Amino acid sequence: MFHVSCKRGISNRIAPLHASGIDPCCKQRAQSKSLLLAVLKGHNIVIRELLDHGVPINTVCSSDLNRNALHEAVDGRHLSVVRTLLERGIEPDAFTWTGRLALHIVIDGRNGPIAIALIEAGAALDATSRTGHTIIQIVAMVGNAKILIEYGG
Repeated sequence: MFHVSCKRGISNRIAPLHASGIDPCCKQRAQSKSLLLAVLKGHNIVIRELLDHGVPINTVCSSDLNRNALHEAVDGRHLSVVRTLLERGIEPDAFTWTGRLALHIVIDGRNGPIAIALIEAGAALDATSRTGHTIIQIVAMVGNAKILIEYGG
C-alpha cells in the first residue's frame, strides 16, 4: 500500500501509513524504493512527505547503476522535483557507477532549466566524467553552449 501510494502520488496516505509503523525506506522489490517511485512519476508532494518522514535523501535508488533520486529526476526531466531535492540538500555531485553526475545526464539530454538549477545549487563545472571530460567540454561536444550562455558562464 505504501509503495502504491508513492507511485500513484497519493500524498494523504503517506503520514497515516508512516504513523502505523510502515518503514518508508523499505524495498517493495529490488530497485523499487518509495522515494524512487515518487521521483520516477514526478510526484513532488509525495517526495516532500517522504523526506519529512525521514527517508534519507542521498540513498541510492537504483543499485545496479548507483543512481540517486537526483539522477532519476534529471533523467525524467522533472524540474520541480530536481528543485525540491536540491532545496532539501541532495548531493548534486554524486557519481553513478558509470562515472556520471546529474549534470552530465542533463547536458546530454539538453535540458537548460534543469542544468541551470544544478549549477545554481553548486554542481561542479570542473568535475570530470569517466572519459576525463569536464562539463564545459561535454557542452562543447554536444553543441549545447546555450545552457552556459543562459546561466552567464
